[in-house]
Amino acid sequence: MFVALGALAALVLTSDPPRALVGESMPAGAWRRRELWSVALLVCWPAALLHAASLVPRWRAGELDWLAPRVSGLGRALAASWCGTLAAMLSAVLLVAALAEATSGPAPALVDRGFRAGVELEAANPRSSRRWSVELPATDPGSRLAVDVAPRVYRGPTVDALLTVERGDARTLWTGRVGRAQEVLLDLPPGEGPAVLTLECVSDGAALSAPQVGARLWARAERLDGASGLFGRVALAAALSLALALGFGAWVSAASALFAVGALWTVVWLGDAPWPLPASDLFAVLDDLGRGRAAGSVPLAAWWITLAGCVVGVGLARVGLARQRRSA
Repeated sequence: MFVALGALAALVLTSDPPRALVGESMPAGAWRRRELWSVALLVCWPAALLHAASLVPRWRAGELDWLAPRVSGLGRALAASWCGTLAAMLSAVLLVAALAEATSGPAPALVDRGFRAGVELEAANPRSSRRWSVELPATDPGSRLAVDVAPRVYRGPTVDALLTVERGDARTLWTGRVGRAQEVLLDLPPGEGPAVLTLECVSDGAALSAPQVGARLWARAERLDGASGLFGRVALAAALSLALALGFGAWVSAASALFAVGALWTVVWLGDAPWPLPASDLFAVLDDLGRGRAAGSVPLAAWWITLAGCVVGVGLARVGLARQRRSA
């Protein structure tokens, strides 16, 4: 595992951002930071899941005869094994994260402060697609708003757009050409109170719309915001997934348990699950990291889901081990 981790990390450190592939110019440091994090998760997470899923089958195959007389309770042994696997995975991820911070230059400049729903002020029309108000907390200079813009083109491949934000007596604007759905990032006047956003279509024979009435707030980031926000998500997701793999592995084969946990997170990442899981926004967070932005704090619901899931996973492993223990 460490050979693969080292080889992939070396490949990232000696490569440049594939600008032609991603379709935009990405800062080399931000791209390198994102790719190193991706390498760590790609190698360490599956290895840890496989280890957790195969733990109880290995115990039944003979290790339990040696282990049982030496521990005060198999439940404690399961919990300790889960903690050890989690600690090993997170230690390896931390090594790569430290390498990313040491080699990737400046830290992310902006940190995600969440999406703020807006209130429609005017009905949509081809010239002024939307005008809405967004309630915002007090912000410092350097904060920005991100708005998703989608063109409806009738003539030509692109649409000229104008997006303005007004807050008090201050006003900032963005103007540019939109050829596909994209995110527009513009400066937010500092201060308190709501902001009014207006999206206008400048091109003839076309229209624009904002798929979501609102805006995402980005504030100035501290030095370790990028690493801490992402590591918090990874730690909770790893704790929950390893506990579930451990529990499923006590009832089905290790391969089936690994597949079940992987399928669970895949459904969430595809956006088809009605319930959230820790790191459900992992790909969006990694994409933002590659653009020089940091993830916000971990939602409180993720902590409760992780706690409940870990209890269920380790409990399943203990019950399965007790019911299906091989006779001596």
